[in-house]
Amino acid sequence: MDDVTDIPDLTALSVETLAAWQEAISAEQRRRFDLVDIPQRLQQWADIYAAALAASPQEPVEYEPGVVYGPGQLVTYEGQTWRNSTTGPLHNTTPGDTEHPFWVLVTDDAPIAEWTTVVVLHPGDVYSYNGHTWRYRGADGATGDPNLAPANNAAWELIA
Repeated sequence: MDDVTDIPDLTALSVETLAAWQEAISAEQRRRFDLVDIPQRLQQWADIYAAALAASPQEPVEYEPGVVYGPGQLVTYEGQTWRNSTTGPLHNTTPGDTEHPFWVLVTDDAPIAEWTTVVVLHPGDVYSYNGHTWRYRGADGATGDPNLAPANNAAWELIA
């Protein structure tokens, strides 16, 4: 029915049929509105993601529900330090939630893992390599390659 002349005589339709048509038209209007809204929603998520990346401090911040935390960002929650272990922004999940284990507990007394080429790195990660302790600085601003060994690599900082 692309033409107005294709519309049937509405007076011949039952109330139920008219109500069904009205609901179908409303649903189509909502669908079209949502389609128009998608680019705006994508931009909002892109802005949230960019803000999360920009706000990934190496010093922990106090965890607040609803705040977006960037990849590798450190937070404190109930006296413990946690790191966002995802590669994207993280929000609406609580550190220590076993159902959604996106936060990794960071402790001073945890054993330091030996660096290998298969680890997924996050800024602030600490690894052992050749008897020394190294902290991964992150790819941004560092001229080193995170896939290469920490020694003599600007992506890493020798800490002990």
